[in-house]
Amino acid sequence: MKNSIYTYLLVTLILNSCYQLEKPEKPNTFLSEQEMVNVLTEISILSAAKGINKKKLGENGILPKNYIYTKHKIDSVIFAENNIYYSHDLDAYNRIYNKVKDSLTLLKKKAEKNKEKKIKSTNINKGKLKEDELKLDPKYISKRDSIIRQGLLKRAELEKNKKSK
Repeated sequence: MKNSIYTYLLVTLILNSCYQLEKPEKPNTFLSEQEMVNVLTEISILSAAKGINKKKLGENGILPKNYIYTKHKIDSVIFAENNIYYSHDLDAYNRIYNKVKDSLTLLKKKAEKNKEKKIKSTNINKGKLKEDELKLDPKYISKRDSIIRQGLLKRAELEKNKKSK
């Protein structure tokens, strides 16, 4: 009997203590949802960069959090107050984090496309260089084209003589 009374009182106390949570006041320097998305996206990117190559960031004098705060003209207190404010409204917080997730996905896709373009252009340039080298290098010309080969050899010899003078 006494145990059930104590259990009832404990449950009542727990429920009442959770019920009286007050919504935090709107911060003096209020960041819109989009501004929070931008800040959180950049925090995510720089955290990942810091995890990959912390030494490189240090060499370039980049302190991730300070960089973000300076860029968005806020400080850690403003960010913390806004984070607490939005975290109290679960729907708003989920919207913000879904937008952050979408932004990171888009940035990743852009980075992958840029990487692919860079690889393709590098391969194309390498391919052109090899073709040009093969065209000019007499070793790769077939024996049938001996006249062209002789002309290229003479030209190569003349260029060699010009460089040595």
